[in-house]
Amino acid sequence: MKQRPVGVLIYGVLFIVSALTPLCAVLAIGLRAARGWLRTPAEVSLGIGIMVGSGLIGLLLLTIGVGLLMVTRWARWLALLSAILTVLWVGFVDVTRFTAGVKEPVRHFLIINSALMLGWCGLMIWYFLRPSVKAQFQRRP
Repeated sequence: MKQRPVGVLIYGVLFIVSALTPLCAVLAIGLRAARGWLRTPAEVSLGIGIMVGSGLIGLLLLTIGVGLLMVTRWARWLALLSAILTVLWVGFVDVTRFTAGVKEPVRHFLIINSALMLGWCGLMIWYFLRPSVKAQFQRRP
């Protein structure tokens, strides 16, 4: 069995835990639909879109987390790809929000949130590109 570095364990668990949020969103919207709270066609369409999107994101995060715990190469690459896509997404969303004229109290929150997200993703990219971690994922069982 492959030896799992502590950092890989932490990232694996964090990916699994972060998968719970979108999967809970699927459950919550499903319950709203079952109770008849989505009445108009627009609400139903939006609910279906959110359920599909959240479900796919949740399953992807769960898959990456389990793959990291199993120390598989593909999970390392997917974790790196998710960090890179998050950096691009945060950059795009922030530029869009700031050009849309976000009010001052919200703007401060967005700046802090963006800085934390970019820092976290940068740390993840740095960690998974370290030679010692990279070597753990390239070893055969």
